Amino acid sequence: TFDEQQGIAIAHQQVQVDYLLGSNLFVGDTLRGQQTGKNSPYLSAGSYSSHLIHFDPLGTSSGKETKQLIEFDSDIVAIILNGKKLNASDNIFGGTGANYETSTSRKWESNDFLTFTSSQSILVDRATVGRYWIDDARIITQSVS
Repeated sequence: TFDEQQGIAIAHQQVQVDYLLGSNLFVGDTLRGQQTGKNSPYLSAGSYSSHLIHFDPLGTSSGKETKQLIEFDSDIVAIILNGKKLNASDNIFGGTGANYETSTSRKWESNDFLTFTSSQSILVDRATVGRYWIDDARIITQSVS
């Protein structure tokens, strides 16, 4: 997990997400794979920070990670798991100088699970990848002034 851009001002409906706090994301929810569909919510106008969970076990044919608790300094407001939405938000939230995978293999698949354990933490229940796949999840938090 690494921090991406911090304190980025976003206009209303500039960034589409898979899960939005109070809409389809609540503390205690376990999220499986990616959300699809045209009715995915958008971030409201505001200032946000981004963090990327990236799983790519280089040099092996497959990998699995379980029970990893990740804590943040501010409240989680949205999560992006879908590869197309990750790619679309890279130019806004992506880390300076970071090179991101742009293929369809970049996403949280249906056999990957994470739990929104508290307003500031995520538990990666299970992340699994094969030789040509990576798991990325963008966690968007409220910007701390």
